[in-house]
Amino acid sequence: MRGMKAWLPFQSLRGQREEIEKVLEEKERRELPELSEDEIKDIDNSLRTLRRGDKAEVTFFDNGKIYTRKEIFQKVDLVERRVVFLGFSLILGHLLGIRKLTLS
Repeated sequence: MRGMKAWLPFQSLRGQREEIEKVLEEKERRELPELSEDEIKDIDNSLRTLRRGDKAEVTFFDNGKIYTRKEIFQKVDLVERRVVFLGFSLILGHLLGIRKLTLS
């Protein structure tokens, strides 16, 4: 009699799990959203009020997904067209929203 083996329905073929994960990830991908004039003005106003060291909640687009993170703002690099945070930077055109967080 053979030993009992756990039933693994989605891992029965070698490499099948990785392929399923790739397909699911591709389904979640989306295009870069287009911002309205009001949203662009809100982002511009927020960037103008932020100072180096301010904590901000930033929403951005990266590799087909939208992320929201809390970061320490450093500067806006107009030459490179990037927003720079402590240990992280992103393309200005991929910024979807930013707001200064107040200390509570």
